[in-house]
Parts: sequence; C-alpha cells; structure tokens
Amino acid sequence: MPFFLPDCHDLYPVGATTFVTPVRPSRTYGFAKLSNGQSALVLDEITFTAYYPANLTSGKWWKSKRGIDWLNRPLNETWHGFVNFAQNFPSWLLWPLVYLYGAFIKASVPVYPNAPLLRTKQWPLVIFSHGLGGSRTTYSQICSRIATSGRVVLAIEHQDGTAPACVTREWGVEGTRRPRVVRYMQENDVKWEREPPSNLLYPLRTDQLAFRQHEVYLTHSIFSSLVRNDENLLLETIDGSAIDWDSWSARDDEAETVQCSENVTLAGHSFGGCTMFYILSAGHSEWVAPISVSNALIFDPWLDPIPSPCPEHLNQDPKIVSLPRLLVLSSENFTLWKEHFKRLKNTVRLWDADGTLLTLVRARHETFSDLPLLPWVRDKASLRFMNVIARLSNAFLDNQLNETLNTQRTSKMEIEIVGKRKDGRPKRQIKGSPGDIVVH
Repeated sequence: MPFFLPDCHDLYPVGATTFVTPVRPSRTYGFAKLSNGQSALVLDEITFTAYYPANLTSGKWWKSKRGIDWLNRPLNETWHGFVNFAQNFPSWLLWPLVYLYGAFIKASVPVYPNAPLLRTKQWPLVIFSHGLGGSRTTYSQICSRIATSGRVVLAIEHQDGTAPACVTREWGVEGTRRPRVVRYMQENDVKWEREPPSNLLYPLRTDQLAFRQHEVYLTHSIFSSLVRNDENLLLETIDGSAIDWDSWSARDDEAETVQCSENVTLAGHSFGGCTMFYILSAGHSEWVAPISVSNALIFDPWLDPIPSPCPEHLNQDPKIVSLPRLLVLSSENFTLWKEHFKRLKNTVRLWDADGTLLTLVRARHETFSDLPLLPWVRDKASLRFMNVIARLSNAFLDNQLNETLNTQRTSKMEIEIVGKRKDGRPKRQIKGSPGDIVVH
C-alpha cells in the first residue's frame, strides 16, 4: 500500500501553515501539580495549524511539494507521550510505530505547506479542537476535507497535556525563548495543591477544559488580528519559514480575507467536542472578545468531564441571543454507551429543530481521526466512513444537511445481539451496514 493518506478531491487545493504566538504573562490553571512540584497546566503560547484554500498560481507555490509532519517533533518525546496515553500497549512496540509513521508520513498529508491563502472570496472560519492523544495534525483528513470545500480551519495544538507531546516556549520580553516539553497526562500523573471538588469525575480534565477554552478564544483573537492586518501582532510560523503574510491580511478597502466576526464554526472530536460544548455552556472570559458562533460541528463527544448540570442547562454568554446550529456525529460504540448517550441526547434536545444527532453504523471512536486511514491500516470501510463524515459535515455547513441525508442510506435505531463478550455479557450492535446513518 502506498505510504500516504488519501487525497482530498474537491473545489480547492489545500495549504497548511502552523502559527505560534506568545501568551504574556504565562497563565496557570487549577491546582494540579507535577511530580517535580511545578504547575501542571501552564499556558505559554498559542499554536495552531491553519488548513485553507491555497493559491498555487503565484510565485514558487505551484511547484511546492505537498506534505507536513504528521507527528510532533522530537519523536522520542512523542513516543514517551504515547506510552503514557496507551498504558496497556507495550512501549517497545510503540517506538517502531511512532518512528515509522512519524518519520515517513509527511508527503502523505495532502496539503501544500506554507502556500499563500487563495483570495478569490471571503472564507468562513472553523476552529477545531483535538481529542485525547490527538494533535493539530492527526485530524488532517477531516480538516483538509472541510478546507477544500472553501473554508479556513484552525486546528489548535492544545498544550494542556492532552497531545502525546509538544514543545511549548516561555517568551521573555527581551526575546529569549525557554522551551518546555509537555507530555500526555493521566489523572493519576498529578497531585493536588488543593483537593478538587468531590463531584468531579475527572478533575484534571475539567481544569483542562478551562485551559482549552482560553486557547480557543485566544486563537480566534490572534487570527482575527492577522486578518485585520494588526501591526502590533506578534505572530510567527512555528519553524520560522517564510510565508506570504500579505495573502492573509485585508488590503485597503477590501473585505477581510476570512470571516472572523461572523459565521464562525466550533468543531471538535471526543474531548475536543466536549471542549466546544463547555465553551457554549460557560460563555467567554472577560479578558477576551466573544466569538460570533453560528455552527457547532461535534464528532463523538466525551461529556463526562463537563461538570453537571452543564451542558444540559446552558449558561450562555448574554451576548448570544440564540444557540448556534448543531450537528453531532456519533460512533456506534459511543451510541451503545447507554448512560453517556442519554446525556448526549438530552443535550442535543436543547437545540430543538436547530440540533441534529446522527450515528454512523459500525463507526468507532477513532473513525473521525486519521488513524484508520494510515498506510497498512486503511481499508475500504475506513475510507467510506471518512467520505460520509466529510459529506455530512460540509452539507451541514452549507445548510444542505436534509437534502444530503435524503441521498444517503439511513436505518432505524434497532439493536441486535451478535454474540457474547468475554465476560459473558451480550454483544450488541445496531442493525444496518457500515456507513448507514441513524437519525435520532
């Protein structure tokens, strides 16, 4: 099998540029401490990869080779992070996998690195939040497929210990950069300076939600400043690469290149979906500007870290007069998780006609990421799932979801017993074929 991820065929070629900017002063969240006594959650800088319609007709960019690193460097730190994430998986086997996919999956990601933004129209903005063990690049397929349809997607690199590993830096006022490695953190990897509330199932994850909330708002604020051509903005590419900065910023009396002040979509998978629900329920902080959210696109959200009763009783920002349109795509295994799915359904009900909950038959939790599409792992079913996910997502963003659903195979929510588990409990599945859609 060729060593690349599937190509994205649609309206526009896709570029990818990773931006970074400091947070001054650094901000600390919660009371969790690492084994060395340092605070576990410290925000030094904001990092995000923009996926966008690219201009390949100007300058050297039409000759640009495609491909960005699929895993963060250094690979040794990413390996250590994966060891902590997949604690039941042998570490000796993880290293060759991390090295294999990290070293060679580069040209495989179907994007043009640092290409200029195409300036043929004003593009809608999508902000994407990754799940546990994910990163700004491990959802390159769904981000690229949304971008190729005519949108700018900002995939945040959360520096809260939910990525396998990332290198963040404290930016000194005199220009110094002090690097710090943040590896993946489990709940039992931290100690508490103050005992967390007893009603929290996952106190570390709950603190990480507040951390992520500010990353989302700061990402939006920083990117808006880039689009407005703010001369005071301190923004760099992550590796110092030269880019066409002028392609991103408004010129004279022209409209802004990206719609940052309206029609913004919040999107995320798993803990990233939880992040976006948390943001919609908690409102914005006083020290950042609100985001005009029109759409929420949520993939298989994990809701347990959100303190009850939210998001079942949304405590919205008073400036938001109505809930954004909502689409939730659920995997089969999360749909069969009874208590969790009940909470999800109760949450979506708050949207009434503006909320849609769909289940993809036979889809697994990782189906929404790049993982099932990696070389030597990919099969026809994985590619079919990603095509369905992208089709539904873009139809939703184009206000054509109902029309698109009429062209897809749908099935009723019917459960069948297909055997027994190792513990003797019945093994259940939803009736239907892989890729069928259940409308709840």
